[in-house]
Amino acid sequence: MLYDVIIIGSGAAGLMAAISALNTSKHVLILDKNQKAGRKISASGNGKCNFTNMVMGEEYYNGESSFVSSVLKQFNEKDTIELFRKIGIYPKIKNNYVYPYSEQAASVVACLVSKVVYGGGIIKFDEYVTDIKKEEDIFYIKTSSGEYASYRLIIATGGVSYSQLGADGAMLDIIEGMGHHIVKPLKGLVGLICKKNVFRNVSGVRVNANIALEIASVNKKPIKVKNSGEVIFNESGISGIPIMQISRYASKALDEGRKVKVYIDFIPELEEEELYALLKERRNNMNVVSIYELLIGLINNKLAGFLDREKLDINNDKNLLHMAKYIKRFAIPITQTNGWDNAQVMAGGIDTSEIDSDMQSKIVEGLYFAGEIMDVDGTCGGYNLQWAWSTGFIAGKNAVKMERGLD
Repeated sequence: MLYDVIIIGSGAAGLMAAISALNTSKHVLILDKNQKAGRKISASGNGKCNFTNMVMGEEYYNGESSFVSSVLKQFNEKDTIELFRKIGIYPKIKNNYVYPYSEQAASVVACLVSKVVYGGGIIKFDEYVTDIKKEEDIFYIKTSSGEYASYRLIIATGGVSYSQLGADGAMLDIIEGMGHHIVKPLKGLVGLICKKNVFRNVSGVRVNANIALEIASVNKKPIKVKNSGEVIFNESGISGIPIMQISRYASKALDEGRKVKVYIDFIPELEEEELYALLKERRNNMNVVSIYELLIGLINNKLAGFLDREKLDINNDKNLLHMAKYIKRFAIPITQTNGWDNAQVMAGGIDTSEIDSDMQSKIVEGLYFAGEIMDVDGTCGGYNLQWAWSTGFIAGKNAVKMERGLD
């Protein structure tokens, strides 16, 4: 059978592309190498699926801002919420984060798949794509079980992130073979690793802090990226939302062989001089003999013990000043990031200068892209899923419009 549109990938972008295409066509096929749809959706938001955010804009994305802006103007968070309502996903908004009212990612997958299937779309699983050819305006997609053909093709396979869910980045090689330039994939929204086992005694400790990523620069002026929020310590290093937000910059710097450090401010509410004065006041008012005892009540007990490794004499004011500086600017040299199985997004992918605002390739006519496979990645908070919904909807709508010759 010759399909109007074939979509490779049944994740967020692929399912949305199918729903959009099915508004006009009934000959839509999704191919996926996995055994079920929406595996990444099911894992998102710790199983609750933060599917978009009420505060939206290109500033929440890394990538060519004009390209991102053009996408969001065509299909934004309000459009997503309205479409989701129509297919059965009622929204729950918490601090601008939007979840399904059930707070179950599985319900989002179920509603999306149901809309595709009852709309006339076909989803075939265990179909690993090995090659794509275009001959006389027809795409031929070779898979592990056979060959399929379509007038238009949408690639929505995602990147390399969440590799344990089946992502391997193989499609990037195929796309590169079709003439596209691939920006090197690097890990984004991922934890950072430091010296082995250095945080073993504080593993599991969580602390609200300000952080600053410092990257050595060739002109000797370090590059700094800042964030704040809950930092989580583990045996291999640090994680938490603020760490993930800065991780793409660390990934890029480490890939370039540059030195990377993270500085943590454990008590951001106080300036260094204020903290120094407070430590002296506590020493004078409390019956304590160690830094550890002095810090109890200010910071986590395990962390207090960790910071007291030098066993400083608290009767020496210079030691208290040293401790104030230490608490306000605790340095962690970063050696690497966690692996692809822990990375939530891929930073890198298809160069967006080679994709038009309809999500169509400027190199191969009739070829469309959607989702993470492009060189755009968002911050935490529903932005990457919104990118999938937006690009998927645009790609699906335009692929069918082009095939049918509609205005």
